Amino acid sequence: MAEIVKNEPTAQTIKPVKPLSLPPEERSSLIHEMMQSFCDDLEYSITKEHTDPATALENLRSMDATVRFGELTQTPLRDVSWRHLRALEMDDPKLMEQYWIEMKNVARDQIRSGHFAARGAGVANQHPWERATFLALREELSEEWKPRDSIEQTLIDQMAQAYYQYILWSERAALWGVLQPKRKDLREQSARLPQLTEAQAMEQDSNMAERYHRMFLRCQRALRDSRRYSVNIQGAKQVNIGDQQINVTQETDEKQ
Repeated sequence: MAEIVKNEPTAQTIKPVKPLSLPPEERSSLIHEMMQSFCDDLEYSITKEHTDPATALENLRSMDATVRFGELTQTPLRDVSWRHLRALEMDDPKLMEQYWIEMKNVARDQIRSGHFAARGAGVANQHPWERATFLALREELSEEWKPRDSIEQTLIDQMAQAYYQYILWSERAALWGVLQPKRKDLREQSARLPQLTEAQAMEQDSNMAERYHRMFLRCQRALRDSRRYSVNIQGAKQVNIGDQQINVTQETDEKQ
């Protein structure tokens, strides 16, 4: 399992693993992506940089040849490109496979810990307090609902994202109703956005809050319905479905 030291892990945070072989279909898909990126880079060099095809091809191959695993140790995993992977593939296919597997392990840890969902809540690049607040909200919802599988956990992630955004937009809407200095600060924060009157801004923020509140309720309803309509039969000898009676034991004996 990969060891995560920072929120943006690099290859330095990855421990070597035993050589593993990718499934043929996954390896084929990776090769396709690498070749597609090579063609895109070549086309960009020819059409945008006006380099003749032969020189562009030579330059691209030279660039790929300079990429080694040592360069990736300083690169955040989220910034690793297909060019990096195709260079590793040319140099050492097994190393490329190991690196790809460990990238997926780190990504899986990000998903399970909630940090991936935090990006959808708009707290990816904010202060640690905002990230901790979102994760605490996610943990509270998970503790309450006790998700049974990854689908239910995904719905809880969406509930946390929607509720977090609901609080943010509600706070923005509330700021318009306080003292003038506060309204001035809010206008300065929104200087890069299209300018609105205070009444329009208040309505927009209130509408956004209501929108995320509806999203929260929709996710909650989906989670509730997924449990309401699920059927779990354990040890039952007879199950009544509508007007039809099904003898489970008899059917099992017939199959045997």
